Amino acid sequence: MLTLTALGFFGVPPASANEGNLTKWEKHCANSTFVTQRTGRFHTGEIEKGMRVLHQSGILNSVMSFGNQEACLSFVASAAVEFPVVVLEKRLPKDDKQWSQAVVNRLSDFVVRELIAERLTEAEINIRQPVPLTKKTQKRRTLSDNRAVLFGTNQDRSYSAAGPGACLVATHPTSMTSDLPTQNPYVWSLIGDSEKESLAQIGDPMEFWHEVAHCQPEYALNDLAANDGSASEMKSWATRRNKEAQACRPEVGDALLSQMHSQLESHSDNPTKALNNTLKAGGFNKGDMQDYHTHWRLLFEALSDAWAKKQVEARGVYSARHCGADQLLPHPWDRLRLAWSIREPDARYMTWLMPWVEGYPETTQYQVLADAYEGMIRTAEDLLPKAVYLQMITERESRPDLYGLGTPKREPDNARAESWRQWANHHRTMDSLL
Repeated sequence: MLTLTALGFFGVPPASANEGNLTKWEKHCANSTFVTQRTGRFHTGEIEKGMRVLHQSGILNSVMSFGNQEACLSFVASAAVEFPVVVLEKRLPKDDKQWSQAVVNRLSDFVVRELIAERLTEAEINIRQPVPLTKKTQKRRTLSDNRAVLFGTNQDRSYSAAGPGACLVATHPTSMTSDLPTQNPYVWSLIGDSEKESLAQIGDPMEFWHEVAHCQPEYALNDLAANDGSASEMKSWATRRNKEAQACRPEVGDALLSQMHSQLESHSDNPTKALNNTLKAGGFNKGDMQDYHTHWRLLFEALSDAWAKKQVEARGVYSARHCGADQLLPHPWDRLRLAWSIREPDARYMTWLMPWVEGYPETTQYQVLADAYEGMIRTAEDLLPKAVYLQMITERESRPDLYGLGTPKREPDNARAESWRQWANHHRTMDSLL
């Protein structure tokens, strides 16, 4: 049996793995409930493969200095996408900095991100750099780089942050089904009992593999079957963008730059107006540009969902069961996504919508997004307490900087939006049939 030393692992492994034997590492990972609840079934060879991937990037010893659970998850994730993935738990630090509980509660997201940045830096991992940390690299620079990668990753549960040489997956320490009822009770109230039972089984692995897919979307894209709808849409999108790039002429770009320079001089006190005037001069529609980004992000999220579903099924966690109703969502993860779309409408994450946009022209997909989004807003008015609904609407109207990219800019069709409203309300009554 190949040993850690033979593989070139000269660092000190976690406390319970000092035996230095790969077989014991494999058994430890396989026997960890925390690990298997997130990964599902895995082959012992994946531990060795993941170690090799991390070793080749120069960060294996660093990963092995983390907790056993985090190291095991990093091995399995790195093996799955053949790219260095560092998995760390999202957790608050020990009270050695003497923060009051009120401060911790108010700043918990910042505190968790800061702790992750510090842990990566102490382990000599720089997510932002394409090469491992060397002794010549200042620790302060590494901490700044890790903070920069984590900036903007404020998510309620798990998230990923990819760099050129490695990727971080920050995983929530508690299970989804124990967390959702208290952290987002209205989402939880919008799903049925059978869905809740299914999510207790698949929620954590779907969440984990979704974030791993974000680390290497190209790998996920190539790994999915040719007939997968999400992969097909992403490939079509990439093909269109490549053709557009080839059609670009340098003189057009130069003219736009000149126009931007002129507009900035005329509106030095209002750069937003300068940008909008430049876009207008170039024949660009601001709304279409925002819909372009929203649509791309939807495809990106749908791709990660599709690959996560493949992993969850292949690893023995859940086998998709399809009912006979064409207009229903058969997968419990899609039904959770639908509930979330009602409580917190955001077109970028309405991945359940993919069957209704696949194969249509891109601008038609923009319109479907707008109609369905408006339908979710109307469904929220039906199903949420009035105070919650009004707060949701007020937030979206007062904070376009925060909610703008998740809001389609096309005018929704009233009849189609109403059809989506009826469909979503009907879908909630069908749990007993699924």
